[in-house]
Amino acid sequence: MRLTHDNMMSHWRSARGLDPERSDSSVEVFEGAGVTGRLATEMRQWYLHLLDTAPLRYLVLTDIASRLQLCSEGGPFWKYTLPRETRRVTELTLKGPGRPVPVTDGADGTWAGIPGNPYVRGNSLGPRAYRSGDTLTIVSDTQPVPLSVMAVLDSGDEEYVFDESALSLIPGRISEGPLDPLQNF
Repeated sequence: MRLTHDNMMSHWRSARGLDPERSDSSVEVFEGAGVTGRLATEMRQWYLHLLDTAPLRYLVLTDIASRLQLCSEGGPFWKYTLPRETRRVTELTLKGPGRPVPVTDGADGTWAGIPGNPYVRGNSLGPRAYRSGDTLTIVSDTQPVPLSVMAVLDSGDEEYVFDESALSLIPGRISEGPLDPLQNF
């Protein structure tokens, strides 16, 4: 499902109990943020949290293999630059191994000691992949050729892309609390 900002705002207002918007009266705000601005900020934060944490059944995956650029190679470490809008890399398939290679998020430092350990860092028979920021590092003895790289992308402020079932995750009335899209699980 692809929604424009205005379509998403309509769903957001409805779920939050702020629809229909009154057009027979007006309010002038001289200081502070308007209601629509606050809702837009909440909606954007909710959407980014959804892209980063939701189960994949709620999201749309895109193959970005053709958009990867090899930026450095050294020993068994092959670094590829990811497209700027990449929020999550969910699956990597390389030519050769014939099975998906798990991608670990290296931003939390979990793979810090792995590059120096030849027993766990990966090789051409069992490559490993780590994502840190806009870089995907693939550890393999030979240059890996990505066949498919499935990712969750952020299409920007003006478009919201997800599975239609994710609409049910929009939090209800404002008094219901945090904007965690997975609070119902």
